[in-house]
Amino acid sequence: MTISPDLIPGSWQWFFVCCAAIALLVAIRNFPFRSVFTVSTRQHLILGSIIFLFCLWTLGVKLENEVLRLHFIGLTAVVMLIGWSPAVVSGLIALGLLNLTSASDWNAFTINFFFCVLIPATVTKLTLLTVSQIKLNNLFIYMLGGGFFGAGLVRIVMAGAFYLLAMLSAPDSALVAAEEQYLPYMLLAAFPEGFINGTLASAMTVFFPDWVRSYDEQRYIEGGD
Repeated sequence: MTISPDLIPGSWQWFFVCCAAIALLVAIRNFPFRSVFTVSTRQHLILGSIIFLFCLWTLGVKLENEVLRLHFIGLTAVVMLIGWSPAVVSGLIALGLLNLTSASDWNAFTINFFFCVLIPATVTKLTLLTVSQIKLNNLFIYMLGGGFFGAGLVRIVMAGAFYLLAMLSAPDSALVAAEEQYLPYMLLAAFPEGFINGTLASAMTVFFPDWVRSYDEQRYIEGGD
């Protein structure tokens, strides 16, 4: 989802700016520049991820008062494919392209980066780390746990973060009114989000396992530790 800047108090802008700056610094510091610049496939995957996110985010629908725009996120599949740092950078570029097409507002860039990129990428990364700790070397645990469940969890965490922001704002603010009206829609999007990302991640894992950075073929296919 993308959020109108009218919903967020101006005093909170610095919080989102700091979160975006820290996330971007961490992403750039851990960005696999050597493998990206030396392997053309990695370049194509990152470019394809940017185009995929941009196209997916343009297929949104503005709600009644146009303060929120609901769309699928798609970051779970991207993180599973290219990793956290490249996914954050790709999401940043895709969000910038979205703003250039006037589908989003530059004044809400850091807010939307927080909700559309940082939360989904980080939740997916933590979900994959949790899945990797499971002792069963079953491919379905990776695809269902990281893809289907991970993407659904992303939506739930996003809705929870939106609810928390509403609770911290003034009772008569527009954010509280939007939360009361649209929180159920955010939660209902968890299943289709999980289905889309899980299907994409599963297809890529089955047909192009060498492309999926988070996939450990030795563990899930050969049964290694």
